[in-house]
Amino acid sequence: MLLFYYYKGNMRNLKQNLLNILTSLSSLASIIGLIILGFKETTNAIIALCFMCGGLLILLGCLIWGIFTFIRRNNENDHLKVSVFTKFETLDQTHSIFETYRVIQSKRLVLTKIEQNFKWSGTNLPKVSSKLQDVHDVVINDHDYDKAILFFRRPLLYNETGVVHFKAETDDFDNKAKPYLDYRVDTFVNIIHYRVILKNKDDAFNKPAKVLRKAINSRTSNDYEEIGSITFDQKAKCYEYYLTNPEPGYFYRIQWEK
Repeated sequence: MLLFYYYKGNMRNLKQNLLNILTSLSSLASIIGLIILGFKETTNAIIALCFMCGGLLILLGCLIWGIFTFIRRNNENDHLKVSVFTKFETLDQTHSIFETYRVIQSKRLVLTKIEQNFKWSGTNLPKVSSKLQDVHDVVINDHDYDKAILFFRRPLLYNETGVVHFKAETDDFDNKAKPYLDYRVDTFVNIIHYRVILKNKDDAFNKPAKVLRKAINSRTSNDYEEIGSITFDQKAKCYEYYLTNPEPGYFYRIQWEK
């Protein structure tokens, strides 16, 4: 009910602002109408036409600005996360591929780009690409997530659903990469699907992976708590896990033996 009243209050403010603009334009039209009476009829028509066109442009601009402001005020993020599908696959002892597909819903009038946060624990920066978006830039941050800036080939309109694809090809040549996948859940998401394929494991390997989580505001890795385990599929050489409706405010990790 509180959300309904908040929404209704914002709509009332938007409507009142538009009424104020229309009132101002009407007053200005009356003043200009009195002024142009002193000109010839042709001149009057030109002035009236220019004023009408100008007024319509101002009204249209104010309407777009009002809708834009209303949308931003009701949606802190520029999109909602619907579901996430992640895959980590080792190709041999050193090379691997991390891939993720995110289903999102736009919460902007026009969504042209999106950020993909990632952090590879190995030494060399991975090769980043996307099947569905254009990689505009990769920003490195020594103290936080790195991020890839992805531009949509066709921008998403408000409430339109789209898929974001991100791929990182990695090379753990010095064996420093850590054997886990982390996902930060700061807003509601329906499902996170993890798939970890370990082609480098021998046929006898069958140790389970751990499902861990810790609070986002936690400062140490020791704060991870175990909330589940995953059996290793020896035939497919993979772990697979569906995390449904995870509680926001946590990092969720799949960790296996390297």
